[in-house]
Amino acid sequence: MTDTFLFDRKRLKSLQQKAVARYGQYDFLQQQAALSVVDQIADLQTFFPLAATVGDYHAILATTLQQHNRIETVYSSHFWQQQKTDFVCAEDFLPFAPQSLDLLASCGSLQSVNDVVGHLIQARQALRPDGLYICAFWGGETLKELKECLHAAEIELNGGVSPRFSPSIFVKDAGMLLQRAGFALPVVTQETLTITYPDIFALIKDLRGMAATNIVTQQNKKIPPKALFLRAEQLYKERYSTPENRLIATAELIVMAGFAPASTQQQPLKRGSAKVSLGDVLQ
Repeated sequence: MTDTFLFDRKRLKSLQQKAVARYGQYDFLQQQAALSVVDQIADLQTFFPLAATVGDYHAILATTLQQHNRIETVYSSHFWQQQKTDFVCAEDFLPFAPQSLDLLASCGSLQSVNDVVGHLIQARQALRPDGLYICAFWGGETLKELKECLHAAEIELNGGVSPRFSPSIFVKDAGMLLQRAGFALPVVTQETLTITYPDIFALIKDLRGMAATNIVTQQNKKIPPKALFLRAEQLYKERYSTPENRLIATAELIVMAGFAPASTQQQPLKRGSAKVSLGDVLQ
C-alpha cells in the first residue's frame, strides 16, 4: 500500500482479522444496514434470479438476502478470504462478466473503497439491463460528536489535528456518484441512528470490535496519549450527553440504489419536444 491510496486496505484486513472471532458481539449496525437494504429491495416487487454481494464482511448481507423470497441465488464476496464468503474480490476490481447479474449489493464497505467511481462503473457493467445496484454505507454525519470532541481536544493539547477519521461520502453526493457512473433512476435515502455509551472508551471498544477504527494511509502512527481521550470525553459530556450523563453517538446510514439502463425504463423527453413553453405556464 502506497500513499497514492487514501485507505490502507492492508490495515483494514488486519483489523477485520483481529475482530472476526468476536464480530457477532459488535455487528448490530451491520445487521441494521443489511435489513435496510432488503427492505428497499422488497418494496420493488421484483424477482432477481442471480444476485451477488461485495465487501460482505461475515457474509451478513448475503445471509439476509437469502431470506428474501424473490431472490433465487446469492453469492457473497469479500476482499480477503473468509469462512462464510463464496469468493474473493476487491470492491474496485469486480470479477463479474458483463451483464451477468440481476442484483449487486453492498453493505457497510463503500466508505473504505479507494476508487468509488470505478467500483460503481464496474457494478453497472456487471448488471443486466434494468438490473439493480444497491449499497448501504455509513455517511459523513457518522460519529460527528466524537470527531468534533477529539479534534477540539487535540487542538487544545497539541495545537493541531491528526488524520484520525476517514473522509466520508455525504448524502448530497450519493446521487451524483450514481449518475456519474451511468446508473438510471437513482434513489438515495438516509436514516439516522443514535446510540448511547457510558464513556468514550466504551464507544472506542465498539469501534474496535466492528473493525471500524482508523485506516487512513496518512494517519499518525504514534499511539495517542490517554490524556487526549480523557479531555475529549470531558468535552463530549459537556456538548453531547443525555440527562443520564451518557454520551450520544450518531450513525448516519445512507442507502443508494440505481438501475442499469434499459430501453423499457422511463426516459426524459428530448430537448425541444415540449408542446407548452415555460413562459406560457408562468403567465
